[in-house]
Amino acid sequence: MNTKLLEIFIEVVNTQSFAKAARVLDLDPSAVSRAIQQLEAELNCTLFQRTTRHLAITEAGTLTAQRAQPILDAVAQLKESSVDDIAHMQGRVCISTSVAFGQTCVMPFVNEFLSAYPKIHLDLKLTDQNLDLVTDKIDFAIRLSPAIENNVVRSKLLSTQYRLCASSSYLSSAPQLEAPEDLAHHRVVTFDLPAYKRAWKFKLRRGTREVKIKPTLTIASALAIQQALLNDLGVGILPHWLADDLIRCEKLVNLFPTTPVTATNFDTAAWLIYQNRQYLPRRTRVAIDFFAEKIKTNFRA
Repeated sequence: MNTKLLEIFIEVVNTQSFAKAARVLDLDPSAVSRAIQQLEAELNCTLFQRTTRHLAITEAGTLTAQRAQPILDAVAQLKESSVDDIAHMQGRVCISTSVAFGQTCVMPFVNEFLSAYPKIHLDLKLTDQNLDLVTDKIDFAIRLSPAIENNVVRSKLLSTQYRLCASSSYLSSAPQLEAPEDLAHHRVVTFDLPAYKRAWKFKLRRGTREVKIKPTLTIASALAIQQALLNDLGVGILPHWLADDLIRCEKLVNLFPTTPVTATNFDTAAWLIYQNRQYLPRRTRVAIDFFAEKIKTNFRA
């Protein structure tokens, strides 16, 4: 049996669409349709129930997918074993993460990775949208919220703490800020999301206190919020991986450093997410291990 037919079939299963599978595989939709018809003829069964608006996998199709994926994984592993030496490791690895996390926590280590693996091509997709792992050909993603997709592996990469920050220049001319309630007298810069604009939560000894805020500036960019605070525009909360270096070099002041603060909940994290497959290409495993170790070592809260 031609394993290419199985590859096309698995892509249709993953995307639940002939058209989407064609885009992922860079094929004409008619070629995908013909491949499925050929596979159905060879297996003497119907793999999908098709209508003009709906595609549903059959029981035979589900069983075929369960048996086909290990075959494809074994073939890929066999091909890769012939070039298992690091010097010959090659191919594309696509990583997706947010703009702020990518620029701050991934980009500093790209040169070291490419120097260690010169034949690997990194494709970094830095966007604040959660791209689809299958449709957008993402090998692994680092997201600031857990995945909601099915059939993915998710693991906590980095616990996130938030810092309430402002520049010393802003604080020198602003009202005193000695308790969370004093935020009512300050300019507040925050993220342009409902939870961030309503109230911030402070974990005190006697429990969690929620303090309503009235933002003077909302921005749909964590990096722009960071810059706004540096430009003396007010008080804001930043994830520790955006704030701590600036606090250490005294460009920002960490207000209430012993009091945890958040706009959502206190157990936020960066999550590592990739497709749930028995076999991952070695180049993907190497990239995951490399960047996970660098991020955990250098950005631990």
